[in-house]
Amino acid sequence: MRFAKAKDTMIKTLKDILIFPAVAIAFVAILFLSLDQYCVSDSNKRLPRYPSAERIEETHNGLRTRGIGNTLEVFLSQDSSETIEAWYAELALEAVKSGKTRGVANLSHWLEPDASGQGIRIYNLSQCVM
Repeated sequence: MRFAKAKDTMIKTLKDILIFPAVAIAFVAILFLSLDQYCVSDSNKRLPRYPSAERIEETHNGLRTRGIGNTLEVFLSQDSSETIEAWYAELALEAVKSGKTRGVANLSHWLEPDASGQGIRIYNLSQCVM
């Protein structure tokens, strides 16, 4: 009887030792994935892809594009740089009017002529580091 009680206590202790780290790891994983999704959502709302631009390059150091970490996306557009900048200016004006100028990600964009003369390269940078 005494041996059975000690065995039950040892099994309970082993379960507790295994369950606590598993719950802690699950909690951290869920928190990380939730923050990652929040970064993606924020970046997509505040710095969307320019219409009719084709993605030609993408680099990120996180789980996915625009998630936690840094993402650089390069797009190619046939529109003029003035047309592209006007679109981004309108986007920024709408954000100011709605009061949504801040988020969790640092976002920026810049333009350069394509080296082959095929259009304008649009660089979108998303940095979401918490």
